[in-house]
Parts: sequence; structure tokens; C-alpha cells
Amino acid sequence: MRVLVGHFSHETNTFSNVYTGLPQFSASRKVTVGEEMRQAFAGTNTGVGGYIAAAGELGLELVFTVGASAAPSGLVLKSAYDHFSGQILAGLEGGPFDGVLLALHGAMCAQGAEDLDGEGTLIKRLRERVGPDVPIVVTLDLHTLLTDRMLEHADLIIWYKTYPHVDMADRAVEAARLLARLIRREIKPALGVRRLPLLAPITRMRTGRQPMQGIVERMVEIEREPGVLTASFVHGFPYADVPYNCAAAVVYTDGHHALAQRHADELADRLWSQRALLAYRAAPIPDVIDRALREPSGLIVIPDVSDNPGGGGTGDSVEVLRELLRRQVDRAAFGGLWDPGAVGLLHNAGEGTEITLRLGGKVDAFHGQPLDVTGVVERLHDGTFEYKGPMSRGARGTMGPCAVLRIPTENGRVRVLVHEYRFQVVDPEMFRCVGIEPTAERIVVLKSSVHFRAAFEPIAAQVIEVDGPGLVPQDVASLPWRHVPRPIFPLDPL
Repeated sequence: MRVLVGHFSHETNTFSNVYTGLPQFSASRKVTVGEEMRQAFAGTNTGVGGYIAAAGELGLELVFTVGASAAPSGLVLKSAYDHFSGQILAGLEGGPFDGVLLALHGAMCAQGAEDLDGEGTLIKRLRERVGPDVPIVVTLDLHTLLTDRMLEHADLIIWYKTYPHVDMADRAVEAARLLARLIRREIKPALGVRRLPLLAPITRMRTGRQPMQGIVERMVEIEREPGVLTASFVHGFPYADVPYNCAAAVVYTDGHHALAQRHADELADRLWSQRALLAYRAAPIPDVIDRALREPSGLIVIPDVSDNPGGGGTGDSVEVLRELLRRQVDRAAFGGLWDPGAVGLLHNAGEGTEITLRLGGKVDAFHGQPLDVTGVVERLHDGTFEYKGPMSRGARGTMGPCAVLRIPTENGRVRVLVHEYRFQVVDPEMFRCVGIEPTAERIVVLKSSVHFRAAFEPIAAQVIEVDGPGLVPQDVASLPWRHVPRPIFPLDPL
């Protein structure tokens, strides 16, 4: 069974003014072509890694096209969208194929796509090329902007169940197994979908807490029932101002539409009845630092949730760092800070050099003001590391050229990790590769919202979320919405 494989991923924050072109995809060295994908993804906890793992078991001959992803940011430019979607479509010239496996994201808003629907348009174009009889199966991030176009043109869509996404490879193995059954004509998928007018704060939708913990448990129970193929819950992406943004339950059964719809309705009703659990109370920066300093021992992890590059934040807000220095904290690490200009100055200065420079606050007015500091260049590094935590385990990552700046305080020092590529901190290895051991710090401030929890919660005495400025606010009603369907919770009283 010959199967075409493509990976094209971007999560688009439509409020961001950082547009996403070809340089943004190549910046973090996350573009691989053809058989390079096998070497890059084999053995990793990723979508393509799961496809590779399942291929031997299922007798699939995988034909790779392109693997491309970029850090979440603003609209994907037409040049980039046409380039990478075109590479996947061009792969069909090597056919015939028995099936198609795609590892996409689900929240790509792209110029040149119909209604900005990046994934739906790509799936539709593939369907037009392969015809109705070649099955297309897709894995998506649960922060999907669900469109009818996606559902109509894919035979099956499998979403990650967990947030943090520790099950990416597992869901891809599931997708590959279902594709094999489709190719053998063993199943005939029937779809049930129920949308909810919901834009929930992402920190309240993590699957390690209620209400999503119970919903994931129920999805697993549903999948054990005869005739059910797969059950998913789409969270939506609360930083994309598009008219098809919502949460949704999606269930596929083998030819039994009524059963699929009944389960989708049940899952959706369950979340809707518990929406009060999604309420968010802001945690101002001074209050959070006060609380952290009162803790007698152990590592305190403070996620700067509103400036999460993994949701489209710039990663260059220094307001929490400003407070750490104002309070003269003794042992703290802050990272990672996206500031390519500062990285260049630090590399030019060299290790051991004292330097005065301006950090952060350089992209827009949403992320606060710059901060002038004086410190010593403690470490220079190329920014490459290997993921060892639950998310993306085994994959290689790079922050680009980076540096550690040690800023003295009256009681000790604050170490700042500055890097060239925009990058969400999800793994302690991002600190360890530059000589910072998180467990030796009193406070670690990192740029993430939820994904960090998979690897940092086991080593932290406590996690305290902080609300600094940024484009990923948990008070989603504070954003200037224009296009989402109204009324919608929590923007409106529902």
C-alpha cells in the first residue's frame, strides 16, 4: 500500500503583526524534503514519527513530500502557503497512491487559501487530484479552526486528545491504522459533529484538570464501544478572529451516523454544562512574584502565559524580568527571550564580558517596554538541543544562536536566556543546553502557557501563572474581535 505523506503546520494568531513567510519556516530549521523526513522524524513523538512507526506493522510504503512548520505568528503569506502546499500536491506526480496521510495543525490562516482556511483548502485540493476513492486521513492539533471544508474532503480526521500534546505519535499511529482499514475497504466512516459557541482560555482547557480531564476519559470510553472508530474534542484557537472559530466534539463510527451524532452531542453537552470551570482570574505580575518569594523551598515555575510564542506571542516581553530585578531576586532564570539584536551584541561581546544593552519590548505595543540592563555574558551557544520530555521526545530543536546574560542583584543574580528564533519553552533541555539547571534555581520564568507542564511539573514545587502583556491573554474578551460568530462564550453572557 503506497501512501503519500505530508506535514505542513502553523498556528496563526490573527492579531499578530509578525507575518509568516518562507524565512519564518526555514528560521528554526524545520523544513525537510522527501526522505529527509524519515531521518528527521523516525523515533520521535510527532505526527510523522507516528506514521513511520506504524508503517512496518501495517505494510505501508510511505512516500514523503515535505515537512514544514513555523513558530505561531501572524497570517501565512501566499508565497509560503503556495510553496509548501504545492510541494505536497506535486508529490502526487509520483503516484498512483492507495492513500494519503497528512500531519497538519488545524489553525493555519493563510493568504491564498479559501476563507483563509489553510488546512481545509489543502485537503480539498488533494481530494480534487486523487478523486473520491483514495482515502485521505489527517492528524490535527486540538487547537483547530474547524471548517466544513476539512470534514467534507477528509475521510477521517484524528485530533490529539491531550494538552500538553504528549500523544502526537499515538494519534498518528491510530490514523495510520484507520487508513489501512480504509484502503482495504473494511470500514465506512460516518461523522457526528456538534459545535459550541466557545472561545475558552487555553490554560483552562488543559487535559490534566477539569472539565477536559473528564471529557478525555469519556472519549476513551466511547472509543471502546462497538462500531466507534475515533472520538475527538476540538478546543478551537482563541487567538484567531475568523467566522468558523469554535469548540466542537467530533466522532466517527463505522457507518452509523446516528451513533456518531449521539456521542458528539453528549461530549459537547458535557463541556457546555461545565463552562463555569473555564472562568479565568488575572494574576498580576507583582502579586505572583510576592507569592513565589513566600515559598520556603523548591523550584517555582512561572509561565508568562500571555507572551507565549506557542500561541503567537512575540516572546519579547520583559515585564516579568523587570519585576524580578526590581525585587532583587536571588536565584532566578528567565527565558527564553526573543531578541535577535541582543543576541548579536552578546555574541560580539564574547563570554565573560560585562555589557550594557536594551532587552525586549521591540516588536509592538502589546508586549510592554524595553528594559536597559547591565550584566555579564555567561554563555554563548548555537541553541541546538534534543527534546527529552514527554512532548516531541527524541526530536531535535534549535533556538538559533543564543546567549545567557547574568544580571547581578543585591542578593544574587538573574540569568536571562536570549535567542534568535521565536521559540516556546516546553522542555528543560532548552535551559540545560546553555548550562542552566532549572532545579538549581529558586524561580524559573518561561514563555509558555500549557505545554511546559508535561516536563516542568514533575520538577517544580509549584507552578504559578502570571498575566503579563501579550497577544495570548487568558482574558480572551480583551482582544479586539470582529469576525468570530456572536454570541460566543465568554465574550457574551451565555
